[in-house]
Amino acid sequence: MNLWHIQLHPTGAADWTAEDTRRIVATGYIGCSGKAVQTFEKLLVGDLVLVRYGAQVVALVAVEDMPRLLRDYEKHSLHWFTHGCRIKPLAYYDHLKIGGAWLVPAHYTPTDKTRE
Repeated sequence: MNLWHIQLHPTGAADWTAEDTRRIVATGYIGCSGKAVQTFEKLLVGDLVLVRYGAQVVALVAVEDMPRLLRDYEKHSLHWFTHGCRIKPLAYYDHLKIGGAWLVPAHYTPTDKTRE
């Protein structure tokens, strides 16, 4: 098992909120598009992902299948991403923030640097 974190929002979404991110997690999928797909495809079944909205922690999820190009029947109005994987939400958070000494990059990042 590996630990990851992601900010889950479309590029340039100025009006995006933590609640929008929470609703995506509730669909049972996470994903991304563009350059981040190369890292996203390294996720393995059983990996844990901390889903963030900036420094606010939204959810902790477990990966349930391998990342892939989403099929038409998997599309949802909240799935702005081209690549995704099924997840199981393990916990939702309302008032948990990360910061201080944490490096908080913009996209998927493994917490185990040997996976890069």
